Amino acid sequence: MSHRLRPARLRRTRLLLSALAFAFVLVAGAVAPTAASAVQASARTGVDDFAFDSIEVEYWLVRGEDDRSNLYVTETIVASFPEIDQNHGIVRKLPRVLSGIDLGTRVEGVTDADGRAIPAWSTDTDDEWIYIHTAGDEFVHGEQTYVISYSMSDVVLRYQDTAADEFYWDVTGLDHAQPMGRVAAIVNVAGDAAGGLLDDHSFCYQGPHGSTERCGIDGPSASGLWPAPVREWAADVGVQDAVSEAVQFVTAAVGLGPRENVTVAIGFEQGTFAAASPAHASAWWQWVLPGIALLAGFGGLAFALVMRRLLRRNPDRSPVIAQYSPPARESVTMSAGILDLPGRALAAHAAELAVRGAIEIRASAGRARPDDFELVLIGRDGLGVDDRAAVGALFGYKARPGATTRLGTFAKQPPKRAVVYVRGIAKRVRQGGYREAAPRWPVRVVAAAGVAGFASALLTSFVFPEASVRDAVPAGLGHVVWVVAIVSGLFAAVGTPLLVKLPKTVLTAAGGECVTYLHGIRAYLRLAEEERLAAAQALHTADLVSSGRRSFGQAVGGPGADVVNLYERLLPYAVLFGMQREWLDVIRAAAPAGAATGDTPLFEAIRADSLTNASYAVGVLAAAPVARGSSGGAGEGADGWSSDGGSSGDGYSGGGGGDGGFGGE
Repeated sequence: MSHRLRPARLRRTRLLLSALAFAFVLVAGAVAPTAASAVQASARTGVDDFAFDSIEVEYWLVRGEDDRSNLYVTETIVASFPEIDQNHGIVRKLPRVLSGIDLGTRVEGVTDADGRAIPAWSTDTDDEWIYIHTAGDEFVHGEQTYVISYSMSDVVLRYQDTAADEFYWDVTGLDHAQPMGRVAAIVNVAGDAAGGLLDDHSFCYQGPHGSTERCGIDGPSASGLWPAPVREWAADVGVQDAVSEAVQFVTAAVGLGPRENVTVAIGFEQGTFAAASPAHASAWWQWVLPGIALLAGFGGLAFALVMRRLLRRNPDRSPVIAQYSPPARESVTMSAGILDLPGRALAAHAAELAVRGAIEIRASAGRARPDDFELVLIGRDGLGVDDRAAVGALFGYKARPGATTRLGTFAKQPPKRAVVYVRGIAKRVRQGGYREAAPRWPVRVVAAAGVAGFASALLTSFVFPEASVRDAVPAGLGHVVWVVAIVSGLFAAVGTPLLVKLPKTVLTAAGGECVTYLHGIRAYLRLAEEERLAAAQALHTADLVSSGRRSFGQAVGGPGADVVNLYERLLPYAVLFGMQREWLDVIRAAAPAGAATGDTPLFEAIRADSLTNASYAVGVLAAAPVARGSSGGAGEGADGWSSDGGSSGDGYSGGGGGDGGFGGE
């Protein structure tokens, strides 16, 4: 027999899947800005659909006037374009300002491999970037070489975590959709600055953002003759003899993918340069939004779980003692309401009515589905108030003996009377003094966490850049924290309300005593056979295990009492606690050889979960909100720079200055 989700669980599962799908769409939209280039690299066509065979970058770093760091850069870029008419050239993006520091970026020239100026090159700028365009009117095909020269200042920063001045620099940047065959970098340091180099403080990192994969770096070794344009530039910034005792570092990486980068980190003694400290990305205000999102998600879930447990606690502290008889005053329907299990009430009460002979269950066909069972009303004599309410929910309040109800039809289209019956349980339990309304402030706290989480997740996604979190945490974890903050905020708005339902009512002292007794029945249902029989043989019920049978209503300990009959009396509570299958095995095992053990169709209906499925179907509708003003009759029952340096070996790719990117046009 296949096991299928009960209707209520199926509905909750569908709701949860829908909520997760909604959250996924929002997260995908949030993460898209950082993942766009990676997607483009594999699927994008157009002007960015080409590759870089090699990029060789040479840096000349000097200490100029006022001990400021100055940098001259020459990039030799070899691009391989398709033979179709697609590209006119490339675009190189260079930073102007990083972490609030004006780099004074100036483009010195753009030439081809032979040193001839490319006449069509041009630049445009915005507040943070300079874009160098090499495109002319003609399309370019095959291998093309571009040599770009530019200069910057204040490129060495002072990092407190490494106690050093550092040249911590991204060679290619991460913003490129093209693979790069070979990336090489040479860093030349002028003689006056080279004296401040720290031993064993030069490192190279490669890969996507956050990667700590090392690449080899050689040096310091003697630097060669500097080109004339570089010497002229050095003189202009106040360095007359830059070449003397200059040193160089050399590094290279092969086979970089889209959005992958090479970063070099070279450390100097503090004071070698008039170095500023980078604006620390972990300033408190940068953590406000992601912090709210994280707190709303994780804190809101923890709060909801704790409050649910507290609101569900039993105020009665009496020890649980195994009980083998139903409560004297509370019906199984009232017991379901006191336990806050209204969805199981109808199944449990139908089982009780069947055991007592008030209704009969008839079976046909395979006896595995609700459609295979039919309920028949036998009579109403001797029924209590809750019994008559259950009969009315099953057959109609004016039904006469012989009335029938198909369980399959009942489960698929629960009648309104059954929904009203289940919705009324909570009201009857409150009127009986077993439960009272729960405080509303925990619900308001969860709702406030959801609103705050949703708002902060959206703002973190679309208003504040990933870098505000990325650079505020240790290398490699920034992107993870950023995404987790967004997911956490969305979960606070969608996941927590769906997964953690705070109870609407709490137990009173009387309700707590009843719950303790019901837990005693559950403990008895779980006992081993020997323990169960010993618990059943109290002094006034010593003849309970004699042979023969008696009717359900016969007094306990009367003539002909039978242990099987006792076990059948507890069958409705086994249904209430979801233990009906195991309890049926107990009933059959306890029956004398050849003795009848009750109505077989009843047992088969219970074992096939037909009664419980029908009951849950009613519970789903009963739990649905009732529109205000509805006449449903249910009443009240409706119911940048890295913040840390890299010259100590703890850096990562993409953590330095330089940054920028490449593209086609």
